Amino acid sequence: MSMNLEKYFSSLINGLCMILRINKISVLRVSAFILPLILFGLMLIPWPINLINAAMVFDAPVNGFLDGLTRWVIAMSLVGYPLVYSLATFLSFKAMKNKRKPVIVLSLSCISLLSAHSIFMIYMAFDIL
Repeated sequence: MSMNLEKYFSSLINGLCMILRINKISVLRVSAFILPLILFGLMLIPWPINLINAAMVFDAPVNGFLDGLTRWVIAMSLVGYPLVYSLATFLSFKAMKNKRKPVIVLSLSCISLLSAHSIFMIYMAFDIL
């Protein structure tokens, strides 16, 4: 079943490339830039709600230096998600513009997954918490 689906998408991309007279790698490079841009951009919508979580990180008493350091890292990661998203978008755009491999463009687009906001939103999406 998956082989048929893979062949279908491969033939679809090849046909699109032939019609538009563009390189297949260019299509993959642009899609590796645009898809994460849209998906991670949608995660900016609930970001203000997560700012409340950043404040709540400091509610419990601190149990040592590493606990306090961890709380600050998580809080700054929650607050700084738009900055991380902007950085990932910029680096991904530069890689796409310089015609890097699609894997590099995709990996740069996914930098914003390292944020605590992203991890929290993924947990909420799959109802893990």
